[in-house]
Amino acid sequence: MNKQYAFVATFGRLLIAAIFLISGLGKIANPQMTQGYIASAGLPFPFLAYLIAIAIELGGGVLLVIGLRTRIVGIVMAIFTVAAALSFHHNLADPNQMAHFLKNIAITGGLLQVVAFGAGSFSIDGRRTTSRDGLSVSSIATSAKASGLARRESRRCLRPCLRLQRRPITGVAQRARLGSSNVIQLRLWAMSTPPPRFSGIWMIWPA
Repeated sequence: MNKQYAFVATFGRLLIAAIFLISGLGKIANPQMTQGYIASAGLPFPFLAYLIAIAIELGGGVLLVIGLRTRIVGIVMAIFTVAAALSFHHNLADPNQMAHFLKNIAITGGLLQVVAFGAGSFSIDGRRTTSRDGLSVSSIATSAKASGLARRESRRCLRPCLRLQRRPITGVAQRARLGSSNVIQLRLWAMSTPPPRFSGIWMIWPA
């Protein structure tokens, strides 16, 4: 996501969060009226529903602002918003309730966009993703470098062995000096008479 779109995503996320933060603070300021409104809609346990609404609106709003666990928060808040629309604004013959119902559906659409595309670069989730990507690239580069070194080392170690295999070896065990310092001990078991074939080669390199 380029910088221009990152600003747009952040601004949109903050606008959605503002609706829930203002609504949650309003419920805290008027607890009796809010619980009476919940009871008038026929919902059971008005006080419990009141606490759940505050927790989702304020907690979810704050998490949206900072961009933490944004996709999970977006799913929870989208479900809550649809449930509120169906519980309190289901009388679509009333223009006022119809407007509130459509408002909730529009908010749900915005939350689903957040779920689909994430919080954007200017968020805690965005920073975590950038950090993971950086570590992944670093790990891949380190693994590739180590793999290249291992291949070069294996080729260097196998060259003396291949040179020795080309010689006619008839003894059960031989010692050979390679270069100036490396000494290998070979144990060779003959499987058949000429041309000789060998079942295994063991190399012991001194420290």
